[in-house]
Amino acid sequence: YLKFRKEMFGSGSKILKLNPNRQLNITGLRFEDNLDMKDASKTSLTLTLFAADPLEYSALASTAQITVIDQGDQVTLTNSGEAPAIPEWEITAQDQIIAPSITDPDGNKLGWAGAIDAGDVLIFRKDGVVIINGMNLGNSSGSVLRIEPGSTIITYNDDVNSSHSCTLKAKWNPPLSVT
Repeated sequence: YLKFRKEMFGSGSKILKLNPNRQLNITGLRFEDNLDMKDASKTSLTLTLFAADPLEYSALASTAQITVIDQGDQVTLTNSGEAPAIPEWEITAQDQIIAPSITDPDGNKLGWAGAIDAGDVLIFRKDGVVIINGMNLGNSSGSVLRIEPGSTIITYNDDVNSSHSCTLKAKWNPPLSVT
């Protein structure tokens, strides 16, 4: 990683160059190849580029919260933004919760197969990572839920042997514009 970072961001030669013959010169870790921009059939290369998030977000966070007392309880989230938002979800157990999950109207489900005890706080981060009481426990199951502009109803569920007693809170920054 450090060698890659030095190549990418160091003061040495650039990674990508377009030469006068309309060829893209790619230089990387002990690899160099010229791609023929006029006849792509002569060369083949897979190049993965990572881009920053193109959205601007409100500095003010939006939240929605319910006290869950049974499976199927619902909370309505209102995204005032102009594009889908990905909330961070927080479940605070009042009693033991087993296999909590949340589902959007399209049937996309975000869940975790473990159990949390009274007072524990489970967080589904925006990237799908599960945090309990500040400790990273790996990835959630299912899909990270995207909240479309307008109102979206989210349904809470858990195992039938669970107490169903918890607080469900969503927090997100509405996207302001698509660039």
